[in-house]
Amino acid sequence: MSRAQVTQEGALNMLVIRPVTLADLSALEQLAEHAVPRLTNLPANRERLEERILRSQEAFASEIEFPGNEHYMFVLADDSRNDVLGTATIRAQAGAAEAYYTYRQGR
Repeated sequence: MSRAQVTQEGALNMLVIRPVTLADLSALEQLAEHAVPRLTNLPANRERLEERILRSQEAFASEIEFPGNEHYMFVLADDSRNDVLGTATIRAQAGAAEAYYTYRQGR
């Protein structure tokens, strides 16, 4: 899925949604540090972000017969400028084994 974006200079940039890679780690750190309110699905912690990226890459590389605890992380990117503008994670199965909660952390 992609979306075109017109820049201030009038040029047309293509935004893409793609699987996250380790090359996105620094950009995700920046997004997490500036997120208001703080997001539980985007921790402002390099090691935890790296773990999530590796977990996602493992899920994408696996042959899945039945959905389980896989997490698929994506980024919204302007690859022409090497910018990551957003992120989303899809959990293959949430709430099946135990209750699933999502929180918003205020300041």
